[in-house]
Amino acid sequence: MKISVVIPCKNEAGTVEHLLDSLKRQTDMPNEIVMIDSHSTDTTAVVIKKYQKQLPIKLVVAKKKGIIHARNEGTAITNGDILLFVDADVQLPPHFIAEL
Repeated sequence: MKISVVIPCKNEAGTVEHLLDSLKRQTDMPNEIVMIDSHSTDTTAVVIKKYQKQLPIKLVVAKKKGIIHARNEGTAITNGDILLFVDADVQLPPHFIAEL
């Protein structure tokens, strides 16, 4: 089964690194990580792009502002059988994906 992680974010430059680091430490990697930038005015996108070589990240800018729109847009482009919705300020324990 393919696992897709959907992460809406807006102005999360100071926190999203912690989440991405926790995803790097997973014992089983998700098949894709879809990050939807909901029109950030800080360096969120720059931070995310630093991780694209290390993680299977798709970064898109939401067409409409708001977390609901970001989640829906992320869902529409995923390929996973299992969708995991995570807020950008969360840190996952190392076995989270494996236990999912």
